[in-house]
Amino acid sequence: MVYYIYKVAFQESRFGYGAALSYGLFAITMVVTLFMVWYSRRTKIEAF
Repeated sequence: MVYYIYKVAFQESRFGYGAALSYGLFAITMVVTLFMVWYSRRTKIEAF
């Protein structure tokens, strides 16, 4: 996924689309991270 974003943005010079894909990847990463934090607090898992 990251390589695809790099390829689109810099090799194909589609910077706007590459930026949009980057924001999407950031949003997915944030959702997964927040879920992991919520789940670890709910089950009292000490991971941090």
